[in-house]
Amino acid sequence: MNHNRHKELIQQLTHNLKPVAKTPNLWLGTATWSLVFLGLGVLSTFLLNLHPKAWQFPATQENILSFMLCIVIGCLSISNVFKSQIPGRQLNTTLLNTMIIFWLVASLFSIFTVPHHIGHFGQGLSCYLFVVTSGIPMLIISLMFLKKNQSLTPLKTLKYLSIGIIFLSYSLLTLCHSEQLILNDFFMHLFAAMTLIGLTVFIGYRFFQYRQ
Repeated sequence: MNHNRHKELIQQLTHNLKPVAKTPNLWLGTATWSLVFLGLGVLSTFLLNLHPKAWQFPATQENILSFMLCIVIGCLSISNVFKSQIPGRQLNTTLLNTMIIFWLVASLFSIFTVPHHIGHFGQGLSCYLFVVTSGIPMLIISLMFLKKNQSLTPLKTLKYLSIGIIFLSYSLLTLCHSEQLILNDFFMHLFAAMTLIGLTVFIGYRFFQYRQ
C-alpha cells in the first residue's frame, strides 16, 4: 500500500515539474531596474513642485564626479541585491566599499575647499525632503519585486537595496543641487540616508517575516 502511494506521489510530482527558468542577465537586470528607479525618483520629486529649470547637468568637475560615483555605487548595490538572492554568488563588496569611501572623501574635499562651507540653520532641509521623496517609491516598487523572489539572506538584501536607493536618489539630487556643497547640506544628505535605511530595514524585514 505504501509502495503504491509512493509511486502515485512520484508521478504527481513529476507531472507538476516545469523547466527551470534561465537566470536573466545580471547587468541587464541591474541597468533596467536602475533606470526604473531613476524614473520613479524623477516623477516623485514633482510632489516638491520643482521648477523644470532647476534640473541641469552638473557643471563643475566636483559635481560631475559626484554624479558619476553615485550612479556607479547605486548600480553596484542593485547588482548585489540580485546576487544576494543567488546562493553562492560572490558580491562586489570590495569595489562597492572602495567607491563609497571615494565618494565620501570627494564630498568632504569639495566642502572644505570653499571659504564658506557652513550655512544657516535649517539649510539643507530641501535636500533631505528630495532624497526621501525620491527614494520611497524606489523602496515600494523594489519590495513588490522581491515579493516574487524569497531571499535566503533578507538583511543582506535589504542592506544593498537601501544603499542602491540612497545613491540613485543622490544622483538625482546632483542634477538640481547648487554647485557649492556645504556642510549643512551634507549632514542632511546623511540624515536622509539614515531615514531610508531605517525605512528599508523596518518595512522590508517585517515584510520578509510575514512572507515566512
